[in-house]
Amino acid sequence: MRPVVSVIVPVYNTAERLPACLESLRAQTLAACEFILVDDGSTDGSLVICRAFAAKDARFRVLTGPNGGVSVARNRGLDAARGDWIAFCDSDDRADPALYATLLGLAVRERADLASCALRDIGPTETKPCVLDFPIEGDAETVRGRANVLARFFYPLLNDSRNVHGYLFVNLFRRALVEARHVRFRPGVTMCEDELFVLDCLLSVEALAVVRAPLYDYLRFAASACSTYYRKAGDGKRERNWFLRAQEKARLFTAGGLDREDPATARRLSFLVFYHEAQALCCEPGLSSAGRLRALLGLRGRFRAADVAVSGGAARLFAATLAWAVPLLPLLLWAKRRKDEIARRAEHALRARRGCP
Repeated sequence: MRPVVSVIVPVYNTAERLPACLESLRAQTLAACEFILVDDGSTDGSLVICRAFAAKDARFRVLTGPNGGVSVARNRGLDAARGDWIAFCDSDDRADPALYATLLGLAVRERADLASCALRDIGPTETKPCVLDFPIEGDAETVRGRANVLARFFYPLLNDSRNVHGYLFVNLFRRALVEARHVRFRPGVTMCEDELFVLDCLLSVEALAVVRAPLYDYLRFAASACSTYYRKAGDGKRERNWFLRAQEKARLFTAGGLDREDPATARRLSFLVFYHEAQALCCEPGLSSAGRLRALLGLRGRFRAADVAVSGGAARLFAATLAWAVPLLPLLLWAKRRKDEIARRAEHALRARRGCP
């Protein structure tokens, strides 16, 4: 039977939690699903578990390949998908048995391009209130019209609003919309890559339906990718990620034609690309001091204040230092990173007191 929904599950060294995730998928009440398990070069027995599930349930398909990161794995799953709808699941989370039946029924009933539900954010000792990607009024709501979708959801997510999130796995995407724009994950972006995918899709969404029911368990633990990224990753890896993310946001904005409608936001996004590129250059371990200075001078040669939106004291200080005192820029950006690190540590300490990783 041709699947209606293709669920893409990137798998990398999650053998301890993988069986519970796959059992939750196997228990889905929607029969017309395919579960594409993309093993990303696991070394802990995850691939054996995937193949065991595929052997006893024909809805499971296993793809294998060398480790390339979660974005590459998801792209391979997208290329192999056969369903009319696309969903994603992380291999260490759990899906409610009614997840895909509910989202598909909602999308079909509301003639929506994207259907979404809530998630339960579960830590080792606590469960947060249910979280929605897209805030709504009441228990369910459908937002129609591209302008309304952009205003209520795209722009807040683009601007890192705390009210709109980009959790990938609580959404069901119309595959025709994904393929019309050839929406894919950008290799190299290892954190917040799901937000970029959601943003790209929102550019074409004409109807978005949301239900408040929590149908997905997002499980947080000390060794999770997010916790490891913020606790252990060096500045170089983090800043390179934010630079690529800033580039992708600016590209999406232009690709959607929004730069012509909203040049002020386009200039602000351009500024953020320059800022994060400078941070990435200052954190690049392979650069000597002289090489870093040459790279920053090259960046200054491309920076035009008239082409970017420079507002706020910190942004003006960055622009002035880049223009007139490039040798001081590494020190300025180091101070900004340390300020951010102190804020992260304070947040982690608060979460630890609450029993979160």
